[in-house]
Amino acid sequence: MANLPFTDKYGHLLYCETQLAFVREKGYVIIRKGDLILCHRDGDIMSLPLQSDVELNAAPTAEFSVISYLAENGCAITEMQNYRVYVVENASLEGKDWQWCALNDILLNKVAFNATQLIGIKNLMVRVKEK
Repeated sequence: MANLPFTDKYGHLLYCETQLAFVREKGYVIIRKGDLILCHRDGDIMSLPLQSDVELNAAPTAEFSVISYLAENGCAITEMQNYRVYVVENASLEGKDWQWCALNDILLNKVAFNATQLIGIKNLMVRVKEK
């Protein structure tokens, strides 16, 4: 089989055959307020929180899944990313290192954002319409 590109969080590529990749599943939360997405700092880049990191007393506005080909520590990973989307007027998440980032800044690379989650952000634009 052909080697496919697997991306690390910085956008660097590792080429590997898909059948040699580890398989895993992770859940992420997208909290959206207008054109803003709630992110947290992951080292020197911004990232979406894991579902296990956020508790909200509301049902998700939308849910979707994507398959991403990731590289971590030199290993290829096929990851099923499950996204829960919450469109909110305001959110209070005290005690966390959260920051609102403009969706367009993420898409135009004005914000150093986790490249492994960009597919989910792009799918957000297609699958979740603003109320």
